Amino acid sequence: LMDYIVENGVTTLIWAVSALSLINTFHVLDYKTPSAVNKVLFSGEVMPLKHLKDWQKHLPHAMFVNLYGPTEITCNCTYHIVDPEKGVAGEICVGGTALALGYYNNPEQTAKAFVQNPLSSCYLDTVYRTGDLAKYDENGELVFCGRKDFQIKYMGHRVELEEIESQIMKAPE
Repeated sequence: LMDYIVENGVTTLIWAVSALSLINTFHVLDYKTPSAVNKVLFSGEVMPLKHLKDWQKHLPHAMFVNLYGPTEITCNCTYHIVDPEKGVAGEICVGGTALALGYYNNPEQTAKAFVQNPLSSCYLDTVYRTGDLAKYDENGELVFCGRKDFQIKYMGHRVELEEIESQIMKAPE
């Protein structure tokens, strides 16, 4: 599909969010980037921020448009042009005297999640990278925007969806 899009100089993609997400999940944009594409329009469901940001990274010159239209009207009835400069989400990091020192007997994971605060370069100031994404709204309130990974919580337990998918793929049927 990506070979066809690139070879034919496609300039506009109008796809369901699930299609764009699937392309991103399989890292197709790392294989080949359709640089002629200057408009990406999407609808059908909420666009996961992680996938949107990756598409924007690969196509920084393109306009991204979130279309909206319930099934009951059988078409898109409104839209929002995504402005990459406003309301940019970032990862929530927490710190303080109650912060854990790391993960027990897991130095590799500790090194990934417990890092030096980039805003405090003059002294040791460890913060925990939560993996949660948020942004400030116009009232200065923090708004949760999702996760930077595919982790969910189920009955209080953290579950990595990629680990489940990996095990399912090993099943014979």
